[in-house]
Amino acid sequence: METWLTSDAAEELAAAYGIRIRATLPMRSVVGLLSDKGRLISKRYGQEKGMSYRRLLGIVKAKEALARRGLVRPYLTTVSGEPLFAWLGAPVTVEGWVKGRHVDLRDRRERLEAVRAVARLHRQRIAIPSELKPDHTLLHKLSGRLQRSRQAVEAGRLVGISQAEWGYFVERALRVLRVLSTSKWESFIMDDKNAGVFCHRDLAPHNIMIERGSPATLIDFDLAGMDSPIYDLYQLFDHVTYRAFPPQGWAEEMLRAYEQINPLSRRQRQALALLQSFPSLLLREVADLGSVKGERARDRLGTRIRYVRTLEEERSIAIP
Repeated sequence: METWLTSDAAEELAAAYGIRIRATLPMRSVVGLLSDKGRLISKRYGQEKGMSYRRLLGIVKAKEALARRGLVRPYLTTVSGEPLFAWLGAPVTVEGWVKGRHVDLRDRRERLEAVRAVARLHRQRIAIPSELKPDHTLLHKLSGRLQRSRQAVEAGRLVGISQAEWGYFVERALRVLRVLSTSKWESFIMDDKNAGVFCHRDLAPHNIMIERGSPATLIDFDLAGMDSPIYDLYQLFDHVTYRAFPPQGWAEEMLRAYEQINPLSRRQRQALALLQSFPSLLLREVADLGSVKGERARDRLGTRIRYVRTLEEERSIAIP
């Protein structure tokens, strides 16, 4: 729970934004505010958040552009016109509370609403601040995930699956990385990433809000920036696979809903099919073995590893 909003901090925050705070609700990473200007969300970015001041200003600018197009709630400015409030040297943002609840990816209608929200974001062409331009390549990210999981196994911590099963999924991951590392795919993905599409880059269900009768809304843009739209779709499809165990044909249906708003190129569809065969769910769980402590925690993680192994076996492994 966030505890930074003490009575002194709340008093200064209220004065900075010209609001009257009636109640506060500390949550995992933010603090809810009930004010005379409605329900608000406040978030403080200390060093532990890994967010530079320049990058945060870039997100503020990007959200302003998206807010003008009706896609997000903008950050509030202070009474003096500043985009951020500072408390004990750390920047603080305040924005409107988005109505609704977190999307349920097990529900077909909500899955489709979620991917439409992503398509609406990708369709926008906004000026992306330099602080939000590409950093690591997709190949680097996937290679790092494989490396961390292999290190956990090499330390003798594998549970939930056999060494033979683990070897199969390692080879499957390596096959995808070999394809991505070829010049034609690497150059295509970098060109796609540099094409000026603003992506969310953290499409977990808790960052997608939905309310009956309204389109889904994306929240929490802390990791957002210029990227390939394929990366966002890949993330969202991973979460659907993990949480929903959806019926056959779900990915194709979601892709059709996405392309009704923001069509993809043939190469982008091929790239997405390729990424679907990378066993990211399993690698993420196995990598957690490196930090888990205690037999009960290992047993619980072993259960999750067996679960995602089943999910990975169901996924397409066709490599175009």
